Formats: sequence, C-alpha cells, structure tokens
Amino acid sequence: MDRNNTQIPLHIWWIKRDIRIADNAALNSALERARETEGAIAALYLLDDAVKNHPETSLHHARMIDPALTDVKNRLDRLNIPLLYSQSEFSNVLENLHATGLNVISVHSHQETGTAAGYKRDRALKVLFQKYGISWTEEYRNGVIRGLSDREKRISIFRERMNGTVFNTPDSLVHPGDDAMSSNTIQSSGQADVQKRLLSILEMKMKDVHYHSGLLVSDIIPLAPDPASENYASQLTDSLQRDIPRFFPDNETAVLVESLKPPGERVALNEHSFQLCSEKAAEETIESFLFHRGVGYSGGMSSMNSAPDACSRFSVHLAWGTMSMRRAIQRTQSRQSELRNSPSPPWGKSLQSFMKRLHWHDHFSQRLEDEPEIELHPLNRAYTGFSLPQDWQRRFWAWVLGSTGYPYVDASIRHFRRSGYLSFRARAMITSFAIHVLHLPWRLVMYPMAQMMADYVPGIHISQLQMQAGLTGINTLRVYNPTKQLADHDPECEFVQAEIPELQTAYPEEIHALPELQISGYSTSGVEYKTESGIYKKEYFTIKKSDAAKMEAERVLKKHGSRLGNRRKRP
Repeated sequence: MDRNNTQIPLHIWWIKRDIRIADNAALNSALERARETEGAIAALYLLDDAVKNHPETSLHHARMIDPALTDVKNRLDRLNIPLLYSQSEFSNVLENLHATGLNVISVHSHQETGTAAGYKRDRALKVLFQKYGISWTEEYRNGVIRGLSDREKRISIFRERMNGTVFNTPDSLVHPGDDAMSSNTIQSSGQADVQKRLLSILEMKMKDVHYHSGLLVSDIIPLAPDPASENYASQLTDSLQRDIPRFFPDNETAVLVESLKPPGERVALNEHSFQLCSEKAAEETIESFLFHRGVGYSGGMSSMNSAPDACSRFSVHLAWGTMSMRRAIQRTQSRQSELRNSPSPPWGKSLQSFMKRLHWHDHFSQRLEDEPEIELHPLNRAYTGFSLPQDWQRRFWAWVLGSTGYPYVDASIRHFRRSGYLSFRARAMITSFAIHVLHLPWRLVMYPMAQMMADYVPGIHISQLQMQAGLTGINTLRVYNPTKQLADHDPECEFVQAEIPELQTAYPEEIHALPELQISGYSTSGVEYKTESGIYKKEYFTIKKSDAAKMEAERVLKKHGSRLGNRRKRP
C-alpha cells in the first residue's frame, strides 16, 4: 500500500457491538482525532468471515443489526458522515479507500469479548495497522475489564465506569428526553468542507459500499440459518458441517456433526415476530419498562405468559449496543431515586432485581474475557466424559425442532425459534432438558441455541450454558422438571396451546398428562424424564466427588466467582 500520494486524512469508526450515537466512546474518539487533523470521518460496518460464516451466526442476529444500523445511518446523514458497509476483510477495505485518494490514519472501535474467530481477526488487524502506521484505539465497551489480574478489583472498576460522565452527543443528534446531556460541535467549517469532499469521492468511486436498510439480511440469507424457517434443520446441518470443522477442526464436536443428517419431520411454527432493535427503540423500551411495565418485573419474569411484557426486553439493546450499559444503569438509578418515597413496594423490588441483572450481564462476559478457552472446554475441566446415547441424533433434532413430547419445553423452543426471545427461566429449562435429560453434548447445543437468540452475546451464552449444564463446579446443579414447570408457570396451558398447533384442541388436563398420554399428531422423543435425569445425576456426582473436580472448583471460584456479595459483609 503506497501511502505517499494520499490526500484526505480519514478516521474510521469501526462499528462492532456499539450501534448507537449516544455515549459512544469510539465515535467520540474518532471525532476528536478528525478535529485535531482537520480530517474526515467515516463509519464502517464489516460483515467479514469472522461474522457471516461462523456457526453461531443466524438470520435472527441480522434482523437485530439491520434496523439498528439504519437508525444510526439516518443520524449520521445529518452530519455528512457516511456509513460504509463491506462483506470483505478489513485489509481489502483499506486498499479500496486508499485507491480513492483517502489516507486512513486511525481506526476507533470498542473492545469486543467474542469468539476465537473474532480474536484471531483482531490480532491479524493489529499487525496490519502497525505495518501501515494506522493507530487503532479500542475503548472499553461496558463493565468487562480487559487484562483483569485481580477479580477482587472488578466491582470497584465496574462502578467507576458506570458512574462516569456520559459522552457528549453531537449537537444535531441529541436524543429527545436527554435534556441533561450536553452536546458538542463536531466540525469546524474546514472539517465540514473535508467531509463534503469525502462524500463526493465515495459517491463517484465507491458507490457499492453505502449501507442501506435490509442489506445485512439479504447478504446473510444464503449463508446463515433462519431458526424461524420450516427448513431450519437442513440449514442448521449445512452451517454446522461447513463451519465447525473449519473453525474447530480438532474438536470432538466436528466429528459429531460430520454424520449429522436432517430429519424428514417438519414442525409448524406460528408467524415470526421480532422485537425492534435500534437506538430509538432502546430509548422507548427502557422508558416503558422504568415507568410502566417494570412494576410487574419481579412477579412476572418466570412465566412465559407474563414475561414478554413484564421483563425489561432490554437484552437485545445491550447485546448490540443500541444503548450503553452506563446509560441504562444511570437511567435506572435516576428512576430509583424518584421512587424512593413511593408507596408502591413492587416498584422498588423490581428495579433492584433489574439492577442486579444488569451487573450479571457483564459478570458472565468477564468469564470469557478472562478465559477464552471456555468456548471449547468446560469451565471446570474435570466435567468431561459424559455418556452419549446411541440415538443422539434423534434426540438432538427433537430438541432443535421443539418436538420432544414435553409441551412446555416444546412451546418454549418454538417460541424461541420464531421470535428470538425466551425468558431466563425458560432458557434454563430447555438447556437442562437438552443436557440432563436428552444427554446431548453441551457444545452441540451451544450453536443452535446461539442462533435462536436475538440477544446473543458470546460470553453470556457460553457461561450460562455451562452453568445450567452443571459444568462450572461452583454452582448448584439445577435439573428442571418440565412437567413441574408446566404446572407452575402455565397451568391453563395458554402458552403451550398458543405455540403448539397440534395441542390447540386438547384439554389442559390432557396436556398435563403428556408425555405418558399420547395425543394424535404430537411427536415425542420417547425419553422418560426421571430415568434419564437420574443417569445424568449419577455421572455428574461421580465427577463432582473426584479430587480433580474439587481442585478445579477452587481454581474456578478464585478466578471467576462473583464478588458482588462482598459489599454486604461487615467487619
């Protein structure tokens, strides 16, 4: 790359999981460098190989990212800042920009705690940027701390970050309702001229790189599975067999998926319905939760009849960064202050529970940041060697499709597939059923479950999956009884009948009698909960009693255990 004849100094805001304008450290850093150099700024979203061809990726994720990028583009348009889009690797983007007479001198992004593929890409980019004299500034994104050497310090660092000053919003992009947030002037007249020259160059020479609504979905469709599709089993098989051997060639999961064959069975799903993910939607979601829906949070989060409305529904916005964790916490704290003298105890309890969950969000991501190997291995290395049933493929597809014969499990999976949303308890239940009852390997479950999640965050998903499976050695093994879950959380079978057409004409007492009672047209996996969970427990507790598991548990607790409870201890 010859850099001697470049004309316009260009600073790139590389959008990762920070698809927003407000409180965005990476964007503010790029703006500051552009001011210093009288240069131009462009935003860039990459749909590179580490994203589009990874076994965790699904169309559900694109359905969240697309409207978020469209919203950001509309806001950037007001400042003449282009949003560029590429399916190529970053090195090719740099070459193309340089060829148009642009001199990329800095890249600004947030740190990302992701998969090994993303980490490998970022390491290669660091070398590339150094080679061409491009500075790369990585800002912290939330409460995950890179290079954390002492877990005891995490809480104080987390609180310092969350209590910090929110970054200014460029003056033409101030959000309604953010009157307390100061604005800043992002461009001098000279910069404005440079920015216009940048747009002219891009319009003439790089017409195909401008982002437009729906672009991401249309590009991912040929490659990534759609969990809401009736052809999902075939799509999932193709993606696992294509991508797992490529990214993890020596892992036992790669051996398993080689023989995977999609079943002939197809399971009916209701029409898909997805939450809107954008910066504007994030504002509306947290507003409706903090002032209206949140009063029923504590009491309504467990049942899938009430959870879609009672829960915050904020996880997609934290996952894709349409609002910063800092702003979410500060908004919640402000609301708590308003309610301090409120005569309504449910509000206080609900918002306290919500604050705890905001903390747990980054606590679990911190585990992957501190120990990336857990993408491939159990947190507690002793928990391996569980038996694999001969009919594992039949069991796997029954779980993936939502045709296990246990109605609350099946309704939850089908709802997950068609909407990308499932309550925490229901996620824990379907995970427990897959691992403890069907005896499926946790890494085989990891990818389709990630694909079903509209709010997929690698660190949270991997950590939660292992915790619910019982692979940490420091958490209590929770084996969820699906029959009891149905009785406790859907006694009238409203949720089950809404999600499973085969059971719409059945009486609730008949549904509660499943799977012992057979209902025509409703498939069953043929597994018996008590027997199968008993087999798992026997294997699990044999490992748990071993010296190796005990030693590992001490290491895991020291490295990854929560320190949140320490603040309540008194001398």
